[in-house]
Amino acid sequence: MSRVRLGVALMVLACAMPTAHAAEDSTDGRFEEYRVRAAFLVNFTKFVQWPDDGALAFCITGDRFFARAMSAAARQSSTGGREIVVRTLGPKEDFTQCHTVFIAAFVGRDTSAILKQVQELPVLTIGESPAFLTDGGAVRVFVENNRIRFKVGGGAAEKKGLRISSQLLTLAAK
Repeated sequence: MSRVRLGVALMVLACAMPTAHAAEDSTDGRFEEYRVRAAFLVNFTKFVQWPDDGALAFCITGDRFFARAMSAAARQSSTGGREIVVRTLGPKEDFTQCHTVFIAAFVGRDTSAILKQVQELPVLTIGESPAFLTDGGAVRVFVENNRIRFKVGGGAAEKKGLRISSQLLTLAAK
């Protein structure tokens, strides 16, 4: 990835983060948060080196409203020329055909089973729950001071053959 492209993508990430709860008091507030979070995650995937080619399957479980926002964001973007296909799955379904799995906080106790299902596969796991990284997930996304933030688990992605850009890792919360 060229430095210019990297710089532009990082600026997009930075611009998306501060508005997470900008309209929280209105009925559109939750959708606005979903829209910003979806744009953030689409941009995030651009900084991951994937082991294969073709469309990226971004699977979402536990939040159908976020899945809608993610589908809209995916239609407007691609990851390194790769199309992003969004799938909504129930927590007990098969996640082995996914490249990225987003597990909403609502999934709760099924999180461990989903993580176990993809533990040996090159699947980037992203979740919201406070225990997501200790459960074995790769990236935890959360809101802090009205900004979307993220933490990356200790090598969970790399163990699966995925490489997250060091420039993106420097933006991760400590």
